[in-house]
Amino acid sequence: MRAWIWLLIVAGMAAWLAGPSLAPHSPDPRLWTYQRYEQDQQSFEIARAQGQLHEDPERRKLREAVLTAAARLEYSPCDKQLIPPLRVAIGKHLLEMRNTVQQRLETASIAGQEVDATDFLNTETSQVIREAVNAGLVYREDLPAEVGILFPPRPPRPDHSWYAGRFACKNGDRD
Repeated sequence: MRAWIWLLIVAGMAAWLAGPSLAPHSPDPRLWTYQRYEQDQQSFEIARAQGQLHEDPERRKLREAVLTAAARLEYSPCDKQLIPPLRVAIGKHLLEMRNTVQQRLETASIAGQEVDATDFLNTETSQVIREAVNAGLVYREDLPAEVGILFPPRPPRPDHSWYAGRFACKNGDRD
């Protein structure tokens, strides 16, 4: 009996220590994912204020499309017609990120070094994508196959009644 308890404790600790490595990863480590987070926000904000941040115009347009579609859905969360434009904007944005992942299109000069600013510039867009996934608005089947692999498949009976974020429909059903 005592051996089983120790075995459970050891297995629990091993699972706890391995936890971060069990987080979802991109199938291709070179592929940009919305799950990244830029740790040094303050340095990038300073670089932006000093005019030392270069933003790619095409990526900027795609980010703005995601944020605009999200704002519309947030304003009227029960309107089903506002979900497809958000999905399309997310798909286009992620495809652009996938197709240009090897290129350094967005940089910032921090402490005399040119660093990649992509994750910093995508912070808001990544938050919207995470929120859309949590709300059950975006699944693998809703996006182009090249980037849909990063998302969970649509369950047979999705239940997001627990969700109370910015895209929550308060009357319980989308029009």
